[in-house]
Amino acid sequence: MIKESAEHGTPFTSSPLEGEPNRSLRFGGGYNPRNTSHAKNMRKKMTPWEFQLWERLKRKQLGGFKFRRQQPIGSYIVDFLNVECKLVIELDGSQHVENAADMLRDADLLQAGYRVLRFWNHDVNANIEGVLVSILEALQPPHQIAKAIWLPLEGGASEPVARGEVP
Repeated sequence: MIKESAEHGTPFTSSPLEGEPNRSLRFGGGYNPRNTSHAKNMRKKMTPWEFQLWERLKRKQLGGFKFRRQQPIGSYIVDFLNVECKLVIELDGSQHVENAADMLRDADLLQAGYRVLRFWNHDVNANIEGVLVSILEALQPPHQIAKAIWLPLEGGASEPVARGEVP
């Protein structure tokens, strides 16, 4: 069933089952003026860790790959995005430990064909070169493997933990 958003006059598809969460509202929809405006504001108010990583990603400094910052994707705004490889990079503080909303967001992004790399803010401060190497490795072919990668907590295991693998 196609409905029209009263607020923006844009069509969206409603859920076929009564009471089922409408994933298309949460993720789909293309252009959303509120998200675009919010993303512009977020670009002006980057965290110190986002700014530090952006200084190394902008102007194709990392392997010639172009990145966007605070990029809207559906109803989400991701920290950094490489469109060509469909790679999302998120920087997280301690509030994101085992965060259910982040896991749902990652699942939605994976379903849409994006890969998600998450780094802890501490890693950007303490090991920016290691973060950049991990990003560069993720940008290498094949790009069709979709998975969300959560790096371990400070002082945690040395191996990354993969979640949300797509069969």
